[in-house]
Amino acid sequence: MCSHSVCQCCEPGSTGRNNIELTDGKGETVVVKQGLFGNNTYAAQDRLGNKVVSKKGLFGTKSKGVSILGNTVETKKGLFGSKSYSGTTILGDKFETKRTWFGSDRVRLQ
Repeated sequence: MCSHSVCQCCEPGSTGRNNIELTDGKGETVVVKQGLFGNNTYAAQDRLGNKVVSKKGLFGTKSKGVSILGNTVETKKGLFGSKSYSGTTILGDKFETKRTWFGSDRVRLQ
């Protein structure tokens, strides 16, 4: 509960959306955002910068990502079934693959 006599941030439904951001004293953060048109974002991050993010868009687009000690992996799903996977390592290596609705695949390693 908020100690303010009139506080709009604590009233449920004051903006029509449910947005929560929790931060503790050590730097860990949890974020939950639910948009007006079905956009959802869930994220968690610790004080070292490690992060987990999940997003869902308006027309079924999805994105998920994990970052641990400089190593990242991301997956994305597009509007018409296209999929993309990418990642990087702390040493600078990268990979990326894309698959479209028509089945053409592309893989790039750097």
